[in-house]
Amino acid sequence: MNDITINEDKDDGDSDTNSKQTTETRATIKSIWSNKETRIMMIIYWMFSFTIVSTDELIPLFGLADNEGALKLIPRTIGTFMSTSGTV
Repeated sequence: MNDITINEDKDDGDSDTNSKQTTETRATIKSIWSNKETRIMMIIYWMFSFTIVSTDELIPLFGLADNEGALKLIPRTIGTFMSTSGTV
């Protein structure tokens, strides 16, 4: 298994030199979620993914349904519709 590491530059407190010590720590869920930008981007990605997956699953079910207000399509028509929307 590959370990993911985070490089952190730490100033040694010596103002006479510009040297910095670099330490590597293992990335954890806590360290990833502690970064605000990363947290926001992950939440946005999850919301977008949920919307796409839900749409891809619900449209064929709505097309096949025989209830009032449903489209009552045959599977071939639904496949054509989904493949066309996938190319766009």
